[in-house]
Amino acid sequence: MKNAALYFSVLLTIVFANSYAQSVRLPNLNDTFKAADLARKPVNADSIFAATKGLFYSLESKTRNKREDTLIVLAAERIAYMYYNNRIAQKNPDSMMHYAEKLLKYATNIQYNTQIFKAYDYIGIAYTIKTDYQKALDISLEAYKKASDLKGADLILSTYALTRIASSYQLLRDYENSLIYHKKALEIIGICRANDMKTGVTPEKVSKWALSYAYKYDDIGVVYAEQKQYAEALKNYQQALDYIHEGKLSTSIEMVTLMEIGRCQIHLNKIDEGVANVRKALKYFEETNNRFYPFACYTYLAKAAYLKGDYPLAIQYAEKSEEWAQAAMAIKHEADNYEVKYLSAKKMQKYDMALNAYERYNIMNDSISNRRKLTQVLSLQKKMETERARAEFERQELLQKAIIDSSLRANEILLLKNRNAEAERLALFEKSERDELERKFQIEQLKTSSEKTRLVQQSRIRNLSDEAERKQQTQQFLWIGLGMLGLLLLSLAWNFRNIQKRKRETELINEQLEQKVRERTAELQKSYDEIKEAMQRGQTIERKRMAADLHDNLGSLLTAINISLDNISPEHLSEREQKIYANILSMTENAYSEVRILSHNLMPEELEKEGLENALKRMLQKINHNQRIHFDLVIDELTYHNKHIDLNVYSICLELVQNIIKHSRATGATIYVAQKGKDLLLEVTDNGRGIQENQQKGIGLKNIQGRLEAIGGELFINSEIDKGTKFTILVPLMQNELLVNSR
Repeated sequence: MKNAALYFSVLLTIVFANSYAQSVRLPNLNDTFKAADLARKPVNADSIFAATKGLFYSLESKTRNKREDTLIVLAAERIAYMYYNNRIAQKNPDSMMHYAEKLLKYATNIQYNTQIFKAYDYIGIAYTIKTDYQKALDISLEAYKKASDLKGADLILSTYALTRIASSYQLLRDYENSLIYHKKALEIIGICRANDMKTGVTPEKVSKWALSYAYKYDDIGVVYAEQKQYAEALKNYQQALDYIHEGKLSTSIEMVTLMEIGRCQIHLNKIDEGVANVRKALKYFEETNNRFYPFACYTYLAKAAYLKGDYPLAIQYAEKSEEWAQAAMAIKHEADNYEVKYLSAKKMQKYDMALNAYERYNIMNDSISNRRKLTQVLSLQKKMETERARAEFERQELLQKAIIDSSLRANEILLLKNRNAEAERLALFEKSERDELERKFQIEQLKTSSEKTRLVQQSRIRNLSDEAERKQQTQQFLWIGLGMLGLLLLSLAWNFRNIQKRKRETELINEQLEQKVRERTAELQKSYDEIKEAMQRGQTIERKRMAADLHDNLGSLLTAINISLDNISPEHLSEREQKIYANILSMTENAYSEVRILSHNLMPEELEKEGLENALKRMLQKINHNQRIHFDLVIDELTYHNKHIDLNVYSICLELVQNIIKHSRATGATIYVAQKGKDLLLEVTDNGRGIQENQQKGIGLKNIQGRLEAIGGELFINSEIDKGTKFTILVPLMQNELLVNSR
């Protein structure tokens, strides 16, 4: 009955809406959800969804008036909003995109700016859910471009696009750009709020702008949290919580922010405060039947329980979160749960559970890694498309330039033709002038009969003839100049064509050479890695052989000598011979002891079977039993597994211990081994006389340096005369792990 009444109320609201677009109202879902949050009651969103969807299709199938055009836009927006807000059981990004595209179409038809930018936002969210982050970024950038002309009250709409751009960059792991666009949105919110408050401050305005600020500081906190900068994330979440209280906003928004504050406090070792905040949020989400956030709460509580050492409780929370995370399709939180479960089970020595959790953790991590790789591939494809478009643009530009050059050459040829025609007209004119002069000359000859007149005419004829000759020479020079100019232009065009051709050939050759260099480099690197691995295997085999030879051959010989000496009766020897006998017996026992230690240390059985920690303990027990120097061993928990590193670190420790015994004159020394993040730290300290100048380039230090080069380690020496020496060694674990995996 309640569902039917709600459905009927929605229809009544729609039927009796006002005739103007601004007054059309569907049920305000934000107010509905806020009221339910305050009452701590769940909302039957599926009934609202069904009613709104029925309205949308009834309007779409008919010829609409102005009021109904606005109504169908609002209905499409409500449907997309409910898909986005996780208030309904259906979570289909394709359906969400379908209604968002309908919203964009109908809102564009009536120029409804608010809904246009909401449509772009929902489309971006749909692509984000489908993990096509590059497409989501492109859609959001397109929306932001359209928002550049917005002014006044509509300026706030640009924050939809800015927020979606920032979220896309965040998912693409470009946190720097994500923070830039979030902060741009924050600036626009500040500008719009200041303009709105100029007309007067009201509780509604305070609540509206507090909501905008709260969402934005929440978004910035998420970016910092993903970078594990929990202190910065906590500051922004606290700022968001202050605005939530200022605006008296929905309890659900407050609880989400409180949950994230608790997460940051747990990671900042404020575990009790963090657990209290997360439990408060969890209680609210369970009371309101929220489908989305309880799994995150249980994940954070599992992490806190593990950090406090309550491993059974950590496993219990992780299993609860696992059920919610699978329902919400939250792969990242599932991976976190399995990690906590694995570590807790391992601490409790429940190895079957630990193994199962570890396998599931790896599967989840591989899934996340595959998604990231897919995102990178899509990003690279987008870049390649951009490069292709740029190349096509440059090709079109070159083609246009070639067309322009061709047009210029055609104009020059036409100009030459015009000049030739002008020269021909000039020649005809000069010929007609000469003909006219000759005719005049003949007439003049006929008119005069006197010699004087004839001489004058001859003089005039010579002058005219000279002038005509000069004009003819000028014309010849003009023709020669035009011919040379034409040859020059043809030469320039030919050279330009050859230069372009050589340039293309050179670029092609360079690309081929670069490809060959890259291929050869990869082959050499692979060969180098194989040779290096073979050398290391050979060294290990040779050390085992030498240890066996020392123990079997030289050890047997010393044992035989010792037995032979035992057969000698010292009572029958003189006092001097007894001293020599005792000295030989002592030296033989010492030599046998040294051979046993040397053969053992070349390839200790403890290192092969029990690892670095037990091998070092056994070595120092034997040395402390026989030497005047006392060695202390301090080892923190070592979680890595790499026999190659263990063998080299053990050999380095042995070399340093022998140097201390032989040269330091110390009474005490300490060996400290710990795993610091992605590095292995080894510190060997003694209280002896320090390294002397003649010892700084000894064979022992060279051997140590050679072993460090094999595992990519670094050596730091701090020595003071009569105050002792400290050797610090750092070995990168990640680099050696990658090398082992590649092999």
